[in-house]
Amino acid sequence: MWIWIFAIVVLFFVLDWFVAKRFDEIAQMKGQPPEAYFWWCFWLGVIGWAMVIALPDRAGTSPKSADSSDELPEL
Repeated sequence: MWIWIFAIVVLFFVLDWFVAKRFDEIAQMKGQPPEAYFWWCFWLGVIGWAMVIALPDRAGTSPKSADSSDELPEL
């Protein structure tokens, strides 16, 4: 019985590691420094994921130098 409980706990931490790593990659795509949000996502789970989802996109260029072809025209 104890081996099953141990296996479930180990499986939980392994899956949590991969999910946290993926959310850290998403945070890096948004322009955040590497490993900044990995531990938040690993230890806090859904709360850390929500933090990464709510991050602003800092990886893009400034609005004045960006291509404005996808913006609405001024009237």
